[in-house]
Amino acid sequence: MTKLVNIFLDEILTTINKVIELLKDKTIDDFKSNYHMVENVIKYLNIISEAARHVPDDVKQGFSDIPWEELINLRNIEKSPEHINLVWNIATSKLVEIKTIIEEVIV
Repeated sequence: MTKLVNIFLDEILTTINKVIELLKDKTIDDFKSNYHMVENVIKYLNIISEAARHVPDDVKQGFSDIPWEELINLRNIEKSPEHINLVWNIATSKLVEIKTIIEEVIV
């Protein structure tokens, strides 16, 4: 794997860790009541999306356990209140799964 690909995977992993740390010991009610936290998580999801978009297709095919399209589509999450539950679910469950997969890939 090239150094550039590792940079993108490292960026995804680092950002996932930031989301996990930000939401540590938080409930969905804590999340919903803190607009700045919601904005930060959405910002982080956009960073993950952008990094995933730059991973070459041959690498994506080689690591098909990673839901690349889902990662890339994170940039489409709206900032409106009805999407807060979706953002929470992605941030607290889906990203944890993806983190595990990426950690196995880059070790």
